[in-house]
Amino acid sequence: MSPEQARGEELDSRTDLFSFGAVLYEMVTGRMAFPGGSAAVIHEAILNRAPPPLARVNHDLPLELDSIVNKAIEKDHDLRYQHAAEIRADLQRLRRDTIASSSASYAIPRGAHPVLPLWRNKFALGMAGIALVCMILAAFLYRWHRLSTAGVAGLRLEHTQITFVGDAYMPAVSPDGKSMVYVTGQGSEQKLMMRALPGGPSLELLHGDLFGGPKWSPDGSELAVRVRLQGEAQSGIYVVSRLGRAPRRVTGGAYSCWSPDGSQILGTNQNAEPGIWWVSKLTGARKKIPAPSYQWLNSIDCSEKTGMLLLLTKTADKYQIWAMKPDGSDQRKLFEDQKEIDSPRWSPTEDAIYYFRMSGGTTELLKLPVSDRSTESSLLVSGLETGDNFTLTSDGSQLAYTRTQSYSNLRSVELSALGATGRDREEPLTSGTLSYEDPSISPDGRWVAFTSGSRAKSNIYKMAIDGGQPVQLTFFDAAMSESPGWSPDGHRIAFICNQGGAPRVWMVNADGGSASELDKTNAPDTNNFLAWFPSPDIVYQQPGMHNLRRVNVETQKEEPVLAVDSGGWLVTKPIFSPDGRKIAVYWNRREGPGVWVLTPDKDSGELLYLGEYYPVGWSSDGSFVYAFGGPGRDIYQIELGDSKKSRSVITLTGNLNAGAVSPDRRKIIVSVGEEKSDVWLMQNFDPQAGRASQPHD
Repeated sequence: MSPEQARGEELDSRTDLFSFGAVLYEMVTGRMAFPGGSAAVIHEAILNRAPPPLARVNHDLPLELDSIVNKAIEKDHDLRYQHAAEIRADLQRLRRDTIASSSASYAIPRGAHPVLPLWRNKFALGMAGIALVCMILAAFLYRWHRLSTAGVAGLRLEHTQITFVGDAYMPAVSPDGKSMVYVTGQGSEQKLMMRALPGGPSLELLHGDLFGGPKWSPDGSELAVRVRLQGEAQSGIYVVSRLGRAPRRVTGGAYSCWSPDGSQILGTNQNAEPGIWWVSKLTGARKKIPAPSYQWLNSIDCSEKTGMLLLLTKTADKYQIWAMKPDGSDQRKLFEDQKEIDSPRWSPTEDAIYYFRMSGGTTELLKLPVSDRSTESSLLVSGLETGDNFTLTSDGSQLAYTRTQSYSNLRSVELSALGATGRDREEPLTSGTLSYEDPSISPDGRWVAFTSGSRAKSNIYKMAIDGGQPVQLTFFDAAMSESPGWSPDGHRIAFICNQGGAPRVWMVNADGGSASELDKTNAPDTNNFLAWFPSPDIVYQQPGMHNLRRVNVETQKEEPVLAVDSGGWLVTKPIFSPDGRKIAVYWNRREGPGVWVLTPDKDSGELLYLGEYYPVGWSSDGSFVYAFGGPGRDIYQIELGDSKKSRSVITLTGNLNAGAVSPDRRKIIVSVGEEKSDVWLMQNFDPQAGRASQPHD
């Protein structure tokens, strides 16, 4: 990356000469010209620092070579080599002069010692290095000439970092490719930002609690964004001007896209109940359209030419991509896959779609033709570390995505140290860049079970509650193990695992051994949560999450916890009260999404606290529930009874993913997540699209 590329300025062939100079420096010294432990450090070095002179690193290198390298990596591109032929001529001249000098100075007299081997003769090694550099430069020149004359189809895949803030998400490139919006911030402090491409300052368009899925209008003048504004009761789809005017709510829903003329916005929620509808941007008039049958809707996209719709759905733990006309007719399932799929997008010609697919912990970019009823996708790019969203420019030449690195660690929080600061009360139990999730504390309070792994594989571990070496209990090679829960006697651990395909309840001895499956259980289309202690039965989420299932460990006989399935989703891990008679859970019922307390014996449920709070435990006497705001850093006490008061008992130094309260109520073991995410642009990712765009003779 050259300084002008780091600043987001216009690029030309001198950028490649800077890169060549950096490679040349590393070849002859064995050191990077601009080292750094992170992208930000490397970025700063490229802009502001000069590498040590070659002679300081290797005294045997010619001073002329130092001059050549310094000119190649000159930060001012006007003072750099202007053409590759110039650096080639200087290297060839250096090689010629060095050979001539060596011929005059190193004539070997009769009877002299044998010539040293090449790897022990520093002069010969230096000459070989210069010759190798010349060959590499010749190859570079040939490739550069070939790229400059071959057109788009011959260009290499390019990735360009656009943001350097560490918390940029959900990018959307404007139709003309000249602007981009993205969301920055986490928790309840998010901003919708806009900036020019390829570089320039970022402008804040909107500030709020939560943003999602920004979509540009066809003319690039407005955006449709899912918004939850601070102080506003209603979330939904808002229209935001790129000029920064006040946003205007047009409809409820989570996902949106625009009609080709920009007069209507398609809206939908994640679940199937409300359906899919068009709403007039000006009047708000709403018209529902037919849709295929599904349980979850994860994404929608509208084509810019004809308004054809793409739907990404999930049913029975499989992902489906559908295409249909704007009025909901001619519904066609393009294909189905068990691997996780994200962000299907129409190609500019509307004869194919692009989409992300998760594979082995990384992401693949694939292309599926739709005009010939083919179900075979072609792999375009693999090994990406991305978020779950991307967008394309109207001509399909640029793809905006995020590079995301996520991990989490376990911390111990002392609840008894009232009045202390959050930082003083936190003790790390794990460290590093793996994911440590789903803590669960044994009935005797001595052990914590948890999961650790990646997006593609995780296993069950345990460790002493005060920290120490983790002990691995399961050894699955290609399965996800989640939500461990201890038996009342502390001898076994139950968990959800998809070993063999379908997610089911499994068990493993707390001291290790072979894991066994409760083969009559069934947990697809859930968040894979369960609980056991202090209940004699395991309770886990019913498929669809409209109820909980209670299963007898010995007989595998099951029954629903609630007599009638709920109208909302029981989203989180069920948390038993100390006596095992009540369950706290986040339940997003229409009459009140928030923390609910279920009493299975009475087949009843009561709203405890309104809002997005996730229970993690109870007080010893069952008089209040511990919960954290999602996403957030505070742990709250929420009182039962008429008052239903809440207060923050601790503010942590990271965002909480999960937690568990110890039986003596003196500790909470929490999983705290950390994530770095920035926006990148990808170009030349589709060779066929490149060839199609070239002019014909």
